[in-house]
Amino acid sequence: MAPNKSCSRGVFYECSCGARKSIAGATRPGALQRISYTCKGSKPWLGIESDEEHICGNKDVKVLLRGATNVWFADTRSSIYIPTDDEMTSRKIIGVLDLHYNKLKNHRINGGLNREIINYLADSAGIERDILYAAFVKRSECIEGLPEVNEEISEDEYRLAEYKVLIKNSGSDAQDFHSQNYPIASYNPKINKYFKSISLVPKLRETRAFLGFSRLEPNDAAVSERKKMLRTGSENWLPAIEVYGEGIFFEFNEEAVQRWAQKPSVSERVKGLNRAYENSKFGQRAEGNLRPEFVLIHTFAHLLINQLSFDCGYGSSALRERIYCEKTSNNHKMYGVLIYTASGDSEGSLGGLVRQGEAGRIEDTIVDAVKNAQWCTSDPICIQSAGQGPESCNLAACHNCTLLPETCCECGNRLLDRATVVGMLKDKDIGFFKEICDQ
Repeated sequence: MAPNKSCSRGVFYECSCGARKSIAGATRPGALQRISYTCKGSKPWLGIESDEEHICGNKDVKVLLRGATNVWFADTRSSIYIPTDDEMTSRKIIGVLDLHYNKLKNHRINGGLNREIINYLADSAGIERDILYAAFVKRSECIEGLPEVNEEISEDEYRLAEYKVLIKNSGSDAQDFHSQNYPIASYNPKINKYFKSISLVPKLRETRAFLGFSRLEPNDAAVSERKKMLRTGSENWLPAIEVYGEGIFFEFNEEAVQRWAQKPSVSERVKGLNRAYENSKFGQRAEGNLRPEFVLIHTFAHLLINQLSFDCGYGSSALRERIYCEKTSNNHKMYGVLIYTASGDSEGSLGGLVRQGEAGRIEDTIVDAVKNAQWCTSDPICIQSAGQGPESCNLAACHNCTLLPETCCECGNRLLDRATVVGMLKDKDIGFFKEICDQ
């Protein structure tokens, strides 16, 4: 039997014998139970037609159209390359380190690096033996200072290492990461109150790994469970790609953010969003209350991406956010966000985004982003909303003012509130950037 689409009657299945039937009602709950169809635990993408271990039992099997958006929810994780070599290290030495370090660390002698192998690599590459050995030792010392990456490590703990290199001058042009940090005093005083520093990142490398996927609704299953959806064996690897680009990192003024977050009106505002967050599948494993600081930084990132797409000419889907602020706890004292573009082609390497982050340019972009956020074409409905968007996990945020393509946002366009940036119509003090709005 083959599907045959009729413009007037919808979708039909027609048999070679002439019998035909509409699929209307097939997506209703219990539709497959009426024809005694049950789950077989099949995984067609792995070539498994039946798997008794994963049969759903009496659970209702749901029917979806092949093009439905909830057929597939991909789970990907990303990492920014952290430089571990000295700024003066040459490209040739870095190339040898990148190619051979991981192999060499597994062939240690008495706990130390194998000098004979390093000497051989130095002679083959035309590098002085002592210089290459010192470079291997330097990288080994830097990597040992980084957190051990495993399935149990939290996302915030993992990002802390990235945050520490973004708030200072790090890397070099010879490496795949280079950041230049500028104190906020280098910029126009009209934004000095809100930020501590701004870092321009002319070069960065991002690794994106595919952990697995879910059906019907996104979930936060353990990494070990997701791996089982990707393979039949027990190999310990994940499919991943590397992309290259550039970005601007904003380090917020910690004292200013904390003073703002302690305002009773701000705390009361975020309580409503916290209730929706706790009741959503997105926050089902969250421990503690949602922090106003996270909502502020997240919403600011969305507004700035929208403004940068106008100022730089990037499509909004080409820019991404990477938030360095914990949602519910404050163990690592991170208050920052990286706005970046990274891709496999040249779009992320032309310097347009970094140039817009220079003094004399980024100030106007920030001011315009904040002032444009004061009014939405859906106001006053948007600004007065008690909950909108996926699972009501947004307050004043809609497609006309704050939402972005979902490839840009780490939270699936959730946990946004424009009022934390610009304030309410009757209470401007809720807005962190209140003074810019009053200018």
